Amino acid sequence: MQYFLCVVGKPKYMGCYKDMSNRDLRFRGPNSNSMTVEKCAEYCENQNKGYKYASVQAGYSCFCDYKYGRLYTIFNIYF
Repeated sequence: MQYFLCVVGKPKYMGCYKDMSNRDLRFRGPNSNSMTVEKCAEYCENQNKGYKYASVQAGYSCFCDYKYGRLYTIFNIYF
């Protein structure tokens, strides 16, 4: 599974990462077929819990957290 990670407040692409069922970003946000990185980042920021990072997984699942990098592997992907 790959996901896009961004900094909350000002979405910034930070790469594609491999994630397992043991999530690197632990706090689940909404699922939506119309989910975007911008919508997920806005959701995480509006929770007022200090989340700094947001990710969209599988094109529809939003996750938030204070930090990232506990479990991921980065991929260099060229389009």
